[in-house]
Amino acid sequence: KKAIPFLTLLLLVVLLGLVFSGFCSFVFMQMAIELNLDMRLIVFAFAGFASILNISTTVMNTKTTLFGASDYDLLASLPISKPTIIAVKLVSIYLVELLYSAIILLPCVALYVFYTQQLLFVVGGLLLILLTPVVAILIASLVGVVFGLLTDRFRFGNILTILFYLVFLGFVFYFSFILNQTDANDQIDPQQLIFSFKVLSYFSPLLLVFEAISIPFVDWIVYVGANLVFMAAMIVFVSLFYDYFHDCLTASKPHRKYVRKTLQQRGIFKSVFLLDLKRYFNSRMYLLNTITSGLVAIICSVVMALSLRELKNTEGAFILAPIMIVIVCWCCGLATPSSCAISMEGKTVWVMKTLPVSYRTYLLSKICLTQLTVGVLLLIGSLLGLIVVPPTVENIIFLVVLPQVYLFSMNCLGLLINLCFPKLNWKNENEAVKNSRSVVVTMLLDFLYTIVFAFSVIGLSFVNPLLAFLITSAWTLVLAVLIAWLLFKVGIGKLNRLEVA
Repeated sequence: KKAIPFLTLLLLVVLLGLVFSGFCSFVFMQMAIELNLDMRLIVFAFAGFASILNISTTVMNTKTTLFGASDYDLLASLPISKPTIIAVKLVSIYLVELLYSAIILLPCVALYVFYTQQLLFVVGGLLLILLTPVVAILIASLVGVVFGLLTDRFRFGNILTILFYLVFLGFVFYFSFILNQTDANDQIDPQQLIFSFKVLSYFSPLLLVFEAISIPFVDWIVYVGANLVFMAAMIVFVSLFYDYFHDCLTASKPHRKYVRKTLQQRGIFKSVFLLDLKRYFNSRMYLLNTITSGLVAIICSVVMALSLRELKNTEGAFILAPIMIVIVCWCCGLATPSSCAISMEGKTVWVMKTLPVSYRTYLLSKICLTQLTVGVLLLIGSLLGLIVVPPTVENIIFLVVLPQVYLFSMNCLGLLINLCFPKLNWKNENEAVKNSRSVVVTMLLDFLYTIVFAFSVIGLSFVNPLLAFLITSAWTLVLAVLIAWLLFKVGIGKLNRLEVA
């Protein structure tokens, strides 16, 4: 019964992912038909993107789920063979990546079969979905071990992981920008499109088989055989080096450098806030999965500024500010730290409850954490948006202030939802940061909020831009105050009754 709400949310997220993937597949398939391109390029490009997603998600799970699993020593002491333990861990990672692969590729394969009427490609498409994660998991395991060793060895090793995700996000948005490039006649260059799709497909290296071998059925046989070889290599690699990498990633490394510090008296709020800040930057999963919204806001602002710069001196310039505001605000709720801030307390939540700190101060500390970390990145994204927005006073004020009000609303809402659905009894941080209901519910409500917000600020701009900004600012500010009032009204009682199940 406890799993039903989570499975319901998971099903909803999967359906939304399939709808979005299907829409993108349909757009690119139509583009291929108009330009008379081979539609297999689209399928292989989506397989390459699925491989990128598999690598990026598996890299972080290498330490927590595979080599650095905290339950391995306990499982090894039980009458269970080592190959069985390793097989279960590999299968658990593979099933998660298979879900991502299916969400991305299933609609694309279905549309390819529908357009080309090649029913035999159903088998090929299923093989593509099943085998795409194999090489990605092997590559991610190697990269993940290196990242795990570096981030544990160096004090600021988390910066390396952040840079990795920045490169990944930058590539995704750069690829999107390249696809939108047109020639002098406002037409998409077919050669540029073919080149972009091929580059994307190369992230699934074994797809090169289809370029090297053009004999029907033989190429698929070689592709399946190559994947089986890599699968065997992955199993052998993990089996041979599992104990060694497990010891490296889980061993404690004492710090022998002692620094004399002078104790200083701090205020209560400052002490609580610094503890939250320290936890935030010391937890790799917490940091990466919540700072993403601010980083995406910056990248989106740059991409949109480059894409819309031609409208700056045209009659459509009035719509630039609303679009930039909606883009920046949408990024706010993708992953707010407050949506899992309570869950991150874990089983030590009783320590917080026994401290001589009021619950109001505790909630304020969580709110300030999000506003300081994500809010600063959103401010940078807003300032970047001013590159293309007409430099009027109202545009500058609303582009800077309105996203902060929006973030404050999602900040308080995420914290309230986390108080209603806390996940304290977790074994690793992934469960609190990724697999909690509060994170998913907050993200879905952010999508709904963005739709209403976009309709208000963009739709009303066609009537009167200044009126649109004033009306949107008014109801957004009122909503933010109401959510904050509800948080302190209900949240304090929730905190008082909070306990580990």
